[in-house]
Amino acid sequence: MGSDSNGSGIVALLEVARLFSLLYSNPKTRGQYNLLFGLTSGGPYNYNGTHKVIFPVWKFIYLLIEL
Repeated sequence: MGSDSNGSGIVALLEVARLFSLLYSNPKTRGQYNLLFGLTSGGPYNYNGTHKVIFPVWKFIYLLIEL
């Protein structure tokens, strides 16, 4: 059950990344901002590793988004 939901989520994210790649390859349809996709795990452990990576920089990321 878990591997099926994880696998389908990864496949969906990779497909979205592929579609954005097509858009960004053309200067006329290129977005104003770069995109970063991240795959994390650890749901049963309350995503502690993800929190330790994201938390120190979230305010900086928020400020960049607001610009």
